[in-house]
Amino acid sequence: MNGYNINCTQCATGYFPNNVSNCQTCSSFISNCDSCTPNYSAGANCNVCALKYFTSNGAACTACTTIDANCYSCNNQARCTQCALGYFVNSGFTCTARPPCSIANCYSCDPSNSSICATCNQYFTISADNKSCIAPTTCPKSGQIFDGSTCKCNTGFFDNGTACTACSSNCLACTSSTACTFCVSKYYLSSGVCSVCSDNCIICTNSSTCTLCNTGFSLSSTKTCVNSPSVNIATAVVGGVAVVCPVGCSVCPTATTCSTCMQGFALQSNTCVKCDKSCSGCSATNPN
Repeated sequence: MNGYNINCTQCATGYFPNNVSNCQTCSSFISNCDSCTPNYSAGANCNVCALKYFTSNGAACTACTTIDANCYSCNNQARCTQCALGYFVNSGFTCTARPPCSIANCYSCDPSNSSICATCNQYFTISADNKSCIAPTTCPKSGQIFDGSTCKCNTGFFDNGTACTACSSNCLACTSSTACTFCVSKYYLSSGVCSVCSDNCIICTNSSTCTLCNTGFSLSSTKTCVNSPSVNIATAVVGGVAVVCPVGCSVCPTATTCSTCMQGFALQSNTCVKCDKSCSGCSATNPN
């Protein structure tokens, strides 16, 4: 360049000067070396090895697992400083298995005493005697609820980073206001948006393909819903999700319990029992 030679006078961290007036990565000379200094007889000495490696002489980086099979990180004195999950660093700077932690919602117990909690799971606080983890009374973000194990947004809401925000209309679960992942009954998901199913359809895959019809309708060969009042299968929406009621049930609070039976059936212990074929209506009584 303009007749001048450009020589490097100082190398960046992770590089060392070679013999042709430029810089070479430490790891290209010593495997797994992050920082080194020039050694004009040997090329370079490694000062800092990559995570999970150490050097005792500067000439090479050795895996921490040579100290202990469960050693995650170590120092240049060949001592383990962090162990794999489920192990702790003992007084000899190797790894020892942690005793089983018997405290509910405790992330890690004291290495030498499984009845003492060292760290609780997220959202839980440790008790004064370190023997239990206390559930939160409130969650950190506005709109979150505690479900017994974690804080999360309620059904139909998503976490925007600071609070729970409602999903778009007819969306039961979403990752953002424009990205729905699950629609309420009578709607189908298309490119993150909920679109309405065809008439009398409770579950569909698109606007013209129904898979489950409303009570009193049956599915035709063209995947549409046609009037069929004799059908003794009813459907219901529970928590925004379509369910098929038990046979003979016209109103069901869940997919397995009935509160009202169709004509020709009698309610017995939340179940519909079919009447005798000679009856147009019947009732169930307890023989006791």
